[in-house]
Amino acid sequence: MSAKKLIELLERNAMLEDSVIKEVRKLVADSKSKVTAESVAKALVDKGHLTKFQATKLVNEVTAQKEATKEARAKAKGKKEDEEEELGFVSDEELDGTDAPAADDADDVVMLEDAGGGEVTGLTPVEDAAGGLTPV
Repeated sequence: MSAKKLIELLERNAMLEDSVIKEVRKLVADSKSKVTAESVAKALVDKGHLTKFQATKLVNEVTAQKEATKEARAKAKGKKEDEEEELGFVSDEELDGTDAPAADDADDVVMLEDAGGGEVTGLTPVEDAAGGLTPV
């Protein structure tokens, strides 16, 4: 709720007395409808606690923070979707459609024994490497 963000900003910047901030918090908490930062700012201007300039600046700052948070979330979501696409993950939409890969597609499965094509070299059996290992 942007009203709470505005109150936090007012408190952080010590722009109002503690008693006024407490009163505003209580009014916002007790409200049955959604309270916006703009309505709180207007009430504080009407009561003479803030100037119109201060209220406008504060509301713009709260709005900018909200927009920045939205953009960051959208960017993170887009990045996550790009990574999933890059890794070959199946989207939720593909799962319920016909684009989903077949789980029983045995042509793509390679048995480990068949993959090497011969003896594995360059690896030391654990039994032979015991001298170089230290217990954790």
